[in-house]
Amino acid sequence: MEASRFGRRKGPCPKCRETASKCFWIFVSGVGRGGGIDPKAESGRKMTNYYEQLRTIVAKQSDDWVVEHAPLFLYNFELLSKSQLENKSLLLRLCPFPEFSLSYLDTPLRGDKEVALALVQRTPRELEWLSEELRGDREVVLEAVRREGNCVCHASKELQDDGDVATAAIASCPDALKYVSDRLKQKLKPAKSSAKRKQK
Repeated sequence: MEASRFGRRKGPCPKCRETASKCFWIFVSGVGRGGGIDPKAESGRKMTNYYEQLRTIVAKQSDDWVVEHAPLFLYNFELLSKSQLENKSLLLRLCPFPEFSLSYLDTPLRGDKEVALALVQRTPRELEWLSEELRGDREVVLEAVRREGNCVCHASKELQDDGDVATAAIASCPDALKYVSDRLKQKLKPAKSSAKRKQK
């Protein structure tokens, strides 16, 4: 899992992920096609490589299968194969699921604008995990900060100094003022005060 640039852990804790993956193991070993699972090994005996076997099973499934069973993946989307993680149409279909996050996935599609927009519209803080180029993309950043102003902290320095981006962020969350450039902090302080008065 990629470490957060701001020092916070992203994604589920290791214990939650372990529990989720064990539950998913029980599910997939029963319905996954072509898994080649030994029932005796699955039934209570310690399995040293069960996670890799899960990955092998998931890699053999169709896109439709992955999407259909997406709610059961929980935080195990990292089980997707390299080719699945490079499959743009599949990732776009997975974007609506709240557990699907780029925070723990290694995929070149972090830099795909269509995937980025789909994710930040669902969960604005996914902005943090996009490529450097997309964190500097005005359209993507505006989509995020209009929904959750504090996300401006993940935008590029250039966009933190963009008047429209800063105004949208502060309108969504007055506290976002602390993340914009020093130049705009001075200029937009009254906007923060006005936003607070409107909330009362």
